[in-house]
Amino acid sequence: MQKTPMAKVTNTGLWCFLIFCTLLCGSLSVTYIGELFTGTTAHGVAEQLGLITFMLGIVFICGKVMQRQLHDHQALKEIEQEQLILNKAKASGGILTISEVALTCGMRISDSKATFERLSLTGVCQIDVNEKGELCYLFPTFSNKQIDPRLMP
Repeated sequence: MQKTPMAKVTNTGLWCFLIFCTLLCGSLSVTYIGELFTGTTAHGVAEQLGLITFMLGIVFICGKVMQRQLHDHQALKEIEQEQLILNKAKASGGILTISEVALTCGMRISDSKATFERLSLTGVCQIDVNEKGELCYLFPTFSNKQIDPRLMP
């Protein structure tokens, strides 16, 4: 899943806009609250409270949009990592180790392990220990040989 340069520009533009709105509305809210405390409001208290509520609402909405963007980015990252591992499993006959995936797929060891754990929890792969004593992950779909029935859940 390659992102196009335009998608990156749009995403960057959205982030800049959200950060700008958050900072602007947040700082105006602080200013209006300060004016209320000091009693130097240019408008009445009701108008000042209305402006504070409006500005804080914008800050809240921008925060929620940024939170959603981060969640979507993480989900895309996880999908890309799963696809890398599945492609590697298919190419290697269905047996992989964490270190092998980290090295050949360019992933951090912790990311490789977390992705394997997600795949094993969904039943895509099974966990075993190889003759060297390290965890290996078996992908029955890509295996050319029969898996020992004792390893089946």
